[in-house]
Amino acid sequence: MAKETVLVADGDPRNLRLVELALRRAGFVVIACATGEDGLHRL
Repeated sequence: MAKETVLVADGDPRNLRLVELALRRAGFVVIACATGEDGLHRL
């Protein structure tokens, strides 16, 4: 079964890492971005 992918954007590196780790532990594939603009480019 394929894992769901989530894109997370947050300008605070600590928040970004915290959310990324929590989502990975929950079984998601995470694309982490420091800005919304970066996130749009990764879509």
